[in-house]
Amino acid sequence: MARTAVNLTEWLRPWRESGIESLLLEPSCQSASPSPSLDSDPTQWPEPWPMYWQRVVSPSTTVWTYWLLANDLGPDPNPVHKHFFLQIIQGLGWPRGSITFWPLTVPQGKDLVVEVDRFLSGVSLIQATTIISFGSELQELLPLCPGPHERVFLLEDLTVVLLPDLSSLLSQIPGVIKGFQRLVEPLIFSS
Repeated sequence: MARTAVNLTEWLRPWRESGIESLLLEPSCQSASPSPSLDSDPTQWPEPWPMYWQRVVSPSTTVWTYWLLANDLGPDPNPVHKHFFLQIIQGLGWPRGSITFWPLTVPQGKDLVVEVDRFLSGVSLIQATTIISFGSELQELLPLCPGPHERVFLLEDLTVVLLPDLSSLLSQIPGVIKGFQRLVEPLIFSS
């Protein structure tokens, strides 16, 4: 049988290398593809998506998201959030192309509205293998399958890491960095 290239999350690679070519997953865990009717060019999507896309680093290994990200990408970002993420990114020292931010929500008046299809399309266009979510909203919105850790899930060919809500982590920067080094780095940087 001819072998083809497969885009695997790193923690699945040893299974593939040992000869396992398929896994049985619950049917509810297998389909979360974005709507095929979406234009594959985010610069052609309705505002504010083109503005968000201008800030994306693509390709990127990970996409980071949290409920209020759309607000922080707008004209009045929260300086506490900005400081938190700068400290985390500097503390991790990951190579360029490892992290980009992509929102799950968009502002609509004073509310934030979920746009799962655009979120998943963006993740696909970014070519990420891992989504890092600060908060558990993705668990409620997507058919996630259990992964190798209580905070790690699978979504088709993506690894999804659900971290505590951003507000509960803001004062714990050293602990967050250690948590990333222990939980996330082995998932995306193992050989």
